[in-house]
Amino acid sequence: MKIIAIIPYILKDLQNNPKYPNILPWPQDFRSAFEVLHEAMGKLPRTKDNFRLLVKWFESIVNLCNEHLICKPVERIRTIGRDEIPEHVRENYERCKAIYDRFMDDYMDFAKDMNKQFAEKVARDYFQVPKGL
Repeated sequence: MKIIAIIPYILKDLQNNPKYPNILPWPQDFRSAFEVLHEAMGKLPRTKDNFRLLVKWFESIVNLCNEHLICKPVERIRTIGRDEIPEHVRENYERCKAIYDRFMDDYMDFAKDMNKQFAEKVARDYFQVPKGL
């Protein structure tokens, strides 16, 4: 799940700017949640119920990271003002945002297909995507 952590590490570059204090929590705090999920994937028996459980677990982690490490910090930056964002941070963000947006689009398409195959809503098929800097 390195793709989710890329944008927060780029935004972390703004932490030294007094205009953007405490913009986001430390991304490492969320990484352990993925590690526990990955470990559980290898241990749980392969059943429909466990599959649903793992999908919901994954979605919860993605939603937390998306909301608290990306969307909310970007909104705060946009509210405070974007005039002091160094060009290299803005360029890196936009480049990584394009990759992240593709990841989220692919996941949402996967979720829609899975919901069709199960003939019920098994997976969340919509997440807010971050705005540009």
